[in-house]
Amino acid sequence: GPETLATDVTPDAVRRWLASLPVADVTRGNFHRNCSAVFSHAMHAEWVAENPFRKVRKPTLETKDGVEVFSPTQMEALLKAADKTWLPALAIGGFAGLRPEEIRRLDWSEVDLQAGFIEVKASKSKTGKRRLVTISKNLLAWLEPYGGEAGPVVKPNERQKRLGAGKGGKGTRRPMDVLRHSFASYHVAMHKDLDATALELGHTSTKMLFQHYREAVKPQAAKAWWALMPEAQPGRKLIPFKASKKRGAVA
Repeated sequence: GPETLATDVTPDAVRRWLASLPVADVTRGNFHRNCSAVFSHAMHAEWVAENPFRKVRKPTLETKDGVEVFSPTQMEALLKAADKTWLPALAIGGFAGLRPEEIRRLDWSEVDLQAGFIEVKASKSKTGKRRLVTISKNLLAWLEPYGGEAGPVVKPNERQKRLGAGKGGKGTRRPMDVLRHSFASYHVAMHKDLDATALELGHTSTKMLFQHYREAVKPQAAKAWWALMPEAQPGRKLIPFKASKKRGAVA
């Protein structure tokens, strides 16, 4: 509370506070990370002598049942139910694996359908590093009708569109997070190459992928995921797909 001085916060107080929070483990872990960052800054400024959060183990997630992912059927329903202005964000989240905040910052000028890549600029990346993400064949098909768009990929009233889209899938209130989990799971299952998946996601190591996404979904489901295509439209012109073989484009 406001009456507590930062210098009086102890590791034991941190443990009791984290345990008292009426939230899920993932949110409790976020509190731990964010508060630890604040205390690290305070140490650097010489406002406090130590960071009590460093002496408290970060809450771990229960992974017995695996990460939450959309099934191919749920993803298909999600895309069909989505407003047309919100559909590109959903497709990019599920078939390119960009982080929700990266999608919100994405501009159509950074989506190169001809070259087959999405550029995540360093200034818009969580890690502060630029990366090129492969546009898979089915993602290309979903984005092709938006080839002439300009400006932000996520339009105004994003929250209303996002909450509405969640009704088409599992009913989750955080569909964009689940889409990234889904991409990682299905990409690993299809390619069986943790390094390639980590590169697409912007991870610096494969440790998290190995712990949470390896064998998270079955190969047959992965094939169905990457085969999800929009309904054919008479007379529609397709953009040639020219993804580099070196980056292991998703089939």
